[in-house]
Amino acid sequence: MRIVVFGNYGSINYGDEACLAATLHVLKGIVPSAEFHVASKYPEHTRRTYGVQAFPRYPGIPSVPWPSPEPSAPPQSSLLKRAVKSIPGVVAAHEFAQTQKRRAKRKAQKTALQEGGLEEHFCQQLLKADCVVLGGGEAILNDWPDAAYEYGALANACETTETPLFCLGIGVSLATDAGLGGIEKLLRSSRFTTYRDSFSCEQVARRFGELGAIGRDMAFVPGWF
Repeated sequence: MRIVVFGNYGSINYGDEACLAATLHVLKGIVPSAEFHVASKYPEHTRRTYGVQAFPRYPGIPSVPWPSPEPSAPPQSSLLKRAVKSIPGVVAAHEFAQTQKRRAKRKAQKTALQEGGLEEHFCQQLLKADCVVLGGGEAILNDWPDAAYEYGALANACETTETPLFCLGIGVSLATDAGLGGIEKLLRSSRFTTYRDSFSCEQVARRFGELGAIGRDMAFVPGWF
């Protein structure tokens, strides 16, 4: 059995990585012989860390190198960090670098989306899949312009390839009226949906009606750590 796992994985976010570890732990307990393929923003790190197959979540976007802390590096105290951040030049340089990285990433992502390659990319990954799990760590937000396309593309890919979709411990925040179509299609396509908190469940119910129930935050599932 081949299970494709989607989520905000390989994004240098340790909370999301905890969710991935827990999601894999739960799924392996249910289907021990399953072969896992994870959509990741840094596939190499995901393969190496979890012993699973991984593929790029976004086609045409370079992977962000996962930071490797130096074992010999002395720990920085919070006092030192605050002192460094208080230097205007350091703060300005850091913010400029982060802004440039975000702009470059967004430009590459928009190019991939505008070329219509995202849905095709998802379909290729799902052709041999038995099911798709949108796992914990995926916070479904609609306050960014490509939300409708991305979530709609995943729902369409599942429909095109006739691959069952399950949403497990997801978070949802629908702050605006933008991007609701793709998000609604995704949630309605899911055969089983749990939310990580009551806020997420209430947000969905208010916009689309009851689609799923409150479950648990995957990062706090016992046994994986």
